[in-house]
Amino acid sequence: DGGDEAGDSGEPDNGDGDGEVDVSEADIIQLEGDRLYALSSYSGLTVVDMTNPDDLRALGRWETEAEPFEMYVEAGQAFVMFNDYWFWEYDEALDTWDYNSSSRLIALDASNPSNITVKGEFVMPGRIQDSRRVGDVLYLVTLEDGYCWDCDSTQKTVVTSLDISDEANPQLVQQLEFTPPDESWDWERSVESTADRMYIASRSWSWEEGVGSFIDVVDISAHDGTLVQGAQVPVTGSIFSRWQMNEHEGVLRVISQFGWSDNPRIETFTIESSDSIVPLGTGELTIPMPESLRSARFDGDRAYAITAEQTDPLFTIDLSDPANPQQVGELEIPGWVYHMETRGDRILALGFDPGNEEGSINVSLFDVSQFDAPTLRRRVHFGGDWASFAEDQNRIHKAFGIIDDEEMLLVPHEGWQYSEGNDFEWCSGNYRSGVQIIDWKDDDLTLRGLVPSRGRARRAFTHNDRIVTVSDTQLATFQYADRDNPASSDALALAVHVDNLVAANGVWVRMARDWWTDSQVLEIVASDDPTSPEPLGVIDLAELDDDNCGWAWIDKVFAVGDHVFVVQSVETWDENYDFSYTSKIVSVDISNPAAPVVDDTFEVPGQRSWGYDQLANIATQSDWLAQDGEHLALLTYEDDSEVAQVHVLDLSQPGTIELSATLERPPARPKARSRSCPTRSCRGTPSPSRTSPARSASTLIASISTASRSGRPRSTCPASSSPTTPRPAAPTPSTSRSTRSTSIRMIATITRSTGTSSGMKTTSPAPAS
Repeated sequence: DGGDEAGDSGEPDNGDGDGEVDVSEADIIQLEGDRLYALSSYSGLTVVDMTNPDDLRALGRWETEAEPFEMYVEAGQAFVMFNDYWFWEYDEALDTWDYNSSSRLIALDASNPSNITVKGEFVMPGRIQDSRRVGDVLYLVTLEDGYCWDCDSTQKTVVTSLDISDEANPQLVQQLEFTPPDESWDWERSVESTADRMYIASRSWSWEEGVGSFIDVVDISAHDGTLVQGAQVPVTGSIFSRWQMNEHEGVLRVISQFGWSDNPRIETFTIESSDSIVPLGTGELTIPMPESLRSARFDGDRAYAITAEQTDPLFTIDLSDPANPQQVGELEIPGWVYHMETRGDRILALGFDPGNEEGSINVSLFDVSQFDAPTLRRRVHFGGDWASFAEDQNRIHKAFGIIDDEEMLLVPHEGWQYSEGNDFEWCSGNYRSGVQIIDWKDDDLTLRGLVPSRGRARRAFTHNDRIVTVSDTQLATFQYADRDNPASSDALALAVHVDNLVAANGVWVRMARDWWTDSQVLEIVASDDPTSPEPLGVIDLAELDDDNCGWAWIDKVFAVGDHVFVVQSVETWDENYDFSYTSKIVSVDISNPAAPVVDDTFEVPGQRSWGYDQLANIATQSDWLAQDGEHLALLTYEDDSEVAQVHVLDLSQPGTIELSATLERPPARPKARSRSCPTRSCRGTPSPSRTSPARSASTLIASISTASRSGRPRSTCPASSSPTTPRPAAPTPSTSRSTRSTSIRMIATITRSTGTSSGMKTTSPAPAS
């Protein structure tokens, strides 16, 4: 009655039990022998050979343009659920095409993973909320929220049953739909199920006095897919998770709360039949101050509830007499509990404690052997600041890995980690995702090592003496003989996350950043398969960063011959919060696609231009950087200067990037045009009352081209021009490296603003002069 529990190894459980009628749940991973089926929200289904976890092999993949939800797998037949399946549909009555969305279940024959085929496809309205498999029937619950395209104006819950006794030929049995009562509104639905009944509830709100929400009952006792709508049970408060409902020995038990200032209510109901569920008993939790109900869990004749504002009371509830539920014990602890798993007279609880210096996620071990006086035996903290989990409360139990036979817990999570090696607080950092290893031995908890994850960690289990982690982008294995220092064994990409893609030297080069690991990876893939999840070579540019406090992000990637150049904007600061900005150019040799290497890096002072004021009143008709063959021009500025600079880099020798020229552009304030320079080609700063930005001069990069050849800029106005007309300063050669002579075509246009422009205009680079 405590709900589904993780297997001894933490491996995905397909629900094959010894009961007469088995009830099982879907998941994003399913394991059959040494074959793992992994579902990525980005790319769909991947089938992986796990025989040798140190040599993971993708046996096959299947993708579709929809959002994967969860799946069931049996004997190589996968039943995959999708949300947001968009499609065009013709409306004959209106003689028009509509773009609609639905949820779908697609039956896939993956017995031959190299040739996965579709065996059936079933459309369901709304979004999938949850599902169950009972025997040979799948039950899916979807919700039309009243706002989705092509939906009725009122909300509607739909239950669909599918017969999968013939896995290769699933059949639709029945669909049942119902709407919330008048004067009420539903949010996401939560589902609790036995072999005979489904209980469907929500974070709903009713305007009926004394009623917070309703539980819809569906009778599935025929076990052949037949659906019979049962009772609609009113309860005091809102249902935000499945764990607030439970059927036990003919009694439905519910814990809910009407509002944060009201005491949580325990309600019991006698189940005479699915359409006759009558009130039996009630009880209230007496809480010391107004607090919100955070989580609940039933376990036989016992129940547990957590309320929290800043501190977290654990309440124990005696349900041995269901007509008279009693609050028995209370334990106050910091933070709050998100999910509880029972193990006899012990509870393993996953929770949050924001502001704790050791980490805002915690795992607690409670002793409830003395039911009226529960105690906290141990709590361990981890996860950094602002931590969270990938799963909601209805699915968190699938991610909380309890490996009983190895006395180990595995907790996928993410949180903010500050950079190490810095001497002052509030330095730089980033979100990190991973799987925390915790020992559960001798009635105690011990924090062990952290398994890193590329992508947001969602699942972890053990298989063939390896920890296996799963995110939406990667499957990875780790040795854990030393639990403090898990060692990477192998990794396999499940999805391709690409920010930039360029063709170079007969291959494709992908820029793939990962929010959860702070990596900035260049991946080299074959020219005939730019979407391949298995690159020929990889190099992580984040490894070039030093220990300074700051940020770095990619602005552009381009190719010249057998090299790729990456332009990064870098912002750093010290303990006095003095900021420094540079633009870093990284040269990567990809002549050997399997082993790309960094050839050189070069830093240009100043930061990219973001707007009119930061451009020293210069508006540009091109990007802030422009590449032309073996030359790169960057327009930058520095905070303490009104002078914008153009830096021209020579990339002809990618192993030694050189600065060819630097041109300073003085502050371009609106001034009167010189009367002694009447020709169109030599106009100075235009008069704001007579000239628009469209009539500005196109001179700056042309001047750099001349400077590169002659050593000084060519004047664009005769000597008789007004002294108030600003002239470009002479190029400043690099002081750190020798300067190669260069000849550069005009590759960008800089126009001096009249003061009416609000910022930088971006177009393609200007044509050659």
